[in-house]
Amino acid sequence: MSEQMATYNSKKILLKNNKEIVIRNLEIFDAEQYFDFSEKIADETSFTLHYPGQFKDVSPLKEKWLLAKNSPHNLELGGFDEGKLISHLSVHKPFPYHPYEEHNIEFCIRILKDYWSLGLGSN
Repeated sequence: MSEQMATYNSKKILLKNNKEIVIRNLEIFDAEQYFDFSEKIADETSFTLHYPGQFKDVSPLKEKWLLAKNSPHNLELGGFDEGKLISHLSVHKPFPYHPYEEHNIEFCIRILKDYWSLGLGSN
């Protein structure tokens, strides 16, 4: 039995402020703008494990996203406003092949402050 990849068909959603946001799988070429996104998130809230200056090299991030794209146990999505990364959703199974952990996932969602309370996290 072959496993299918965890994928998400790109979707456009309309926020409460009438901005159209594209939700899609993160791609390797998105890693470059992830630096600015992550730095801004770290500055805007302390409710995340990310901190300023954490990401210095995109290589590990690219590798993580490539693995996610080829795994049925991981999903990495980005929300984009006119091509700018404004949100990140990560879902993965921490122990995908452990028989007692098949029902567990780890979930993370981060949204830039300018987009809070506009319905992005509920779409």
